[in-house]
Amino acid sequence: MSFIKISVLILGISFILLVINMIINANEADNEVKYNPELEFIIDYPGNSVDKNGRFVNEPPTTLSGFADIIKWKFSNNPQEEEKKNENYSLPVQKGCSFLQEEKDVIVWLGHASFFVRLNGVSMLIDPVFDKATVVPRLAGNACDISNYKNIDYLLISHNHRDHLDIQTITELYKNNPYIHALVPLEMGKDLGSKLETMRRTEAGWYQRYDIPQDIKITFLPTRHWSRRWINDANRSLWGSFMIEGNGKKIYFAGDTGYSPHFKKIGKLFENIDYALMPIGAYKPRYIMQNSHVTPEESLTAFFDLKAKVMIPMHYGTYDLADEPLGEPISFLMSAAKDSEVIEMMNEAVIGKPLYMR
Repeated sequence: MSFIKISVLILGISFILLVINMIINANEADNEVKYNPELEFIIDYPGNSVDKNGRFVNEPPTTLSGFADIIKWKFSNNPQEEEKKNENYSLPVQKGCSFLQEEKDVIVWLGHASFFVRLNGVSMLIDPVFDKATVVPRLAGNACDISNYKNIDYLLISHNHRDHLDIQTITELYKNNPYIHALVPLEMGKDLGSKLETMRRTEAGWYQRYDIPQDIKITFLPTRHWSRRWINDANRSLWGSFMIEGNGKKIYFAGDTGYSPHFKKIGKLFENIDYALMPIGAYKPRYIMQNSHVTPEESLTAFFDLKAKVMIPMHYGTYDLADEPLGEPISFLMSAAKDSEVIEMMNEAVIGKPLYMR
C-alpha cells in the first residue's frame, strides 16, 4: 500500500474518531450512574457516572485525544526515533514454572501488566497477555508456557484495551481452567465475546467489593483512563484498579492510569498497603498520554500518595506502545527513586522471578 493510501486511511480513521469524540465531549454532563446492585460499596458512593450516551467518564471528567492531536502525533517525527533504533534493551526473564506448584504467598511479574498472584491459598492472574497484543509484537520472553497455568481461581481484568484484555490468551486459559471466575469492570461482559460466554464473571463499579467465597477480599477502584476496542465503543465499559487483601497483606494493582487525586484517596481508604504494582511506561508524547499513562516520576509520586511499602514497576519493556525507548521508563524511575532515597523500596524487575511476600 502506497504512502498516499496509508495517509488517506489514517485521515479517514482520524475523522471518524473526531466525530465520535465530539459526540462524547458534547455529552459529558452526568445524568446517570451505573453500578452492580448485587455488590456492596466500601464507601458512600452513588455509582459510576455516565454521559447522555451511556459512556463512562473519569472523575473529574477528561476528554479523549482529538483529531488535531492524533494527526500531530502520527505525522510528526519522534525526537527519540534514532535512540529507539539504536537501543539494545531487553527485559530479563527467569524461566521456570515452580511458583505455580508452591503454596507460599507470592507475586510474579509476567511482563507488561500481567501478574500471577497467590494469596492465602487463592491463585489469580491479572491482565494476562502472553503473546502479541493483537498486532503489536511481544518483545520480551515468557517465564513459562500458558499451558502450565492450571487451577487458577480468579482472572482480574482492569479494562478492555488489547494489551490488557487478550481474547486468545483468555480462551486458552479457560480451556485449562474451566472453573475460573473473571472479575471485571462494569459492561465488560460483551467484550469477552461468544467464545467466553459460559465463563463465570462478575462486573463491578468503582469502590465495589466482589462477592467471593474465599478468605480474601478484592475491591474494584478508580483510575484515570478510558476504554475502547472498536471505533464506536469508546468508554462503553469501565476501567479501574484492584485492591487485593488477605492473610494480613494488601496488594494494589494500579492498572493503566494518568496521575490524579485517586491515589491519595485510595491510600487513606486502605492503610498500610504492602505492595503497589505501578505502571511506568507508554507516556510519550504527553499531549496524547497525560490523561492515560503516568510518567515514571508521576508513578513514584503516586506510590508515595498510596503510602505503600514496596513498589513493583510494570507496563514497560514488553510492547512498543509509545514514543519513548523501551528501557527509558525503568531508567528514569530508578533515577527518581535514587534522588528520593527509596531505591530499597523498589522490587527488581525480572519477568518470572517470584517475590515471596513477608
